[in-house]
Amino acid sequence: LLLGYPNRSQTAEGYPSVNMRSRRVGAYVTDEWRVRSNLTITAGFRFDYMGNPYDKLGHVRTVSLERPYKTPSGATIPTLYPLVEQAEAKVKFWKQVAPFWQPRLGIAYRPSSKWVVRTGAGQYTSPQHFVQISTANLMPPLSGFQQYDSITDAVPASSTRMFRAGLPILTLNDPFIGASATPPVSVWRLEPDRQERNVWQWSFDIQRELPWQLGLTVGYVGSKTTHSANSYENFNGALPSRDTNFQARRPLQQFFDPSQPEKGIQTLGRIFAFDSYSNQHYHGLQTKLERRFSQGLSFGVSYTYSKASGDGEDGGNEGAGRQVYLSRSGSRGRTAFDLTHNAVIHFVYEIPFGKNLKGAAGVLLKGWQTNGILSLRTGFQWTPTVGANDLNTGGDGTPIRPDRLRDGRLSSASRDLWYDPTAFQRVNCNIASRPDLCHYGNAGRNIMDSPGQRNLDFSFFKNFEVTERVKLQFRAETFNMSNTPYFGQPINLGFVSLNSITPDAPRVGEIRSLRAAMRVMQFGLKVSF
Repeated sequence: LLLGYPNRSQTAEGYPSVNMRSRRVGAYVTDEWRVRSNLTITAGFRFDYMGNPYDKLGHVRTVSLERPYKTPSGATIPTLYPLVEQAEAKVKFWKQVAPFWQPRLGIAYRPSSKWVVRTGAGQYTSPQHFVQISTANLMPPLSGFQQYDSITDAVPASSTRMFRAGLPILTLNDPFIGASATPPVSVWRLEPDRQERNVWQWSFDIQRELPWQLGLTVGYVGSKTTHSANSYENFNGALPSRDTNFQARRPLQQFFDPSQPEKGIQTLGRIFAFDSYSNQHYHGLQTKLERRFSQGLSFGVSYTYSKASGDGEDGGNEGAGRQVYLSRSGSRGRTAFDLTHNAVIHFVYEIPFGKNLKGAAGVLLKGWQTNGILSLRTGFQWTPTVGANDLNTGGDGTPIRPDRLRDGRLSSASRDLWYDPTAFQRVNCNIASRPDLCHYGNAGRNIMDSPGQRNLDFSFFKNFEVTERVKLQFRAETFNMSNTPYFGQPINLGFVSLNSITPDAPRVGEIRSLRAAMRVMQFGLKVSF
């Protein structure tokens, strides 16, 4: 870049407006049947119709493999569908999913006066986020971008690279290589067989009344989600290769846009795809010991031991994190929101001192209340990655995972070095002397843990009775009272030179961020009447 030769340039992208619509209808019926005095059954049924989203302006499009265009040579290539701003672009353009009929069942059984057993299960769904669909407005002819890449080759016995003879060279003076160039166009794809999210949830717990007004609950909660919506950028990515001309190795090379017939057959680049194929699972042991508010005191202790996993994240526009877009199993792992251990202790205590005092002494000494929440949890997950372009796949933004040589976790982890970088090895197709590194890494997704949290929120309240109907409350609240840092994710793998294989960049493994603020204090005054 300092010499005036960028690796890549990209044209500007328009942002056409959208006017998204979706028709949704829901209804439910539920009933409770008291079979015996100690046995109750609750059953229900819910109906949901989730209409496919559509754009009234007709700006949402997709690259279609199902409606191919036949070239003069007889080849079939993808097309962009539907015609922009035409009638077919203003209605649903993939098959409407059938309505959801969702049964629910709950059972509560009390074998004795101090024991309760509960179990239940049900099916659920939820509407798709509009952003999953409306992002596909970034399509030609109103939007979209073209990408130019320089093609280089390694110089034998050297770390230097040189431009490939006969191919255009990008410069800062001419970053788009003149008007005669025909660069690849990046487009979006909405899978035509999209499905609505389908969730089954079930639970079983036992409650026991204990002395001193305590209640103990121990239970299991599980869920299974299918058809979660995810995104990925490497739908049209090439396989790893020492050839840096990944465009020539993309599975799909050309496309035709009937909205721009004058452009003829165009070069197809990246395809950003949205699908609804991911699955998730959750299993959790949930325990809770609680004392209901009585005699000015309430407290509780809850602890959850759980695991959330899947072959993608569970949300509206999350990246699936797949190295190979068709390999869901190769990217199966814990989800980013998984917390293995999570404990919360809370209390509310009305200090009884001075309850019977009158006058100035009563105003000062009675009506005090303390509150606290202590949170103790393990850290969130993260994925070790190397450079996105190291394998010459053209799947920009797609995480490339390294080879994992050892576990990588340290028994004496600290902020200065949270994990062992030498437990990972670079995968790279551009090191001439190491062709054995030219492959997808064997490390999994979300295999490393970031630091956990220890946080205490504490407050003092002072309650004043101004009149029988008017009350005043002064609040002094401290968040993260102990000023304990909640550290963020450590610095990912990095390399000093193009030929580095073991991570050797400065501060690899060091933590230089926080997930939450340090101590925060605030004061408030509340009037109730």
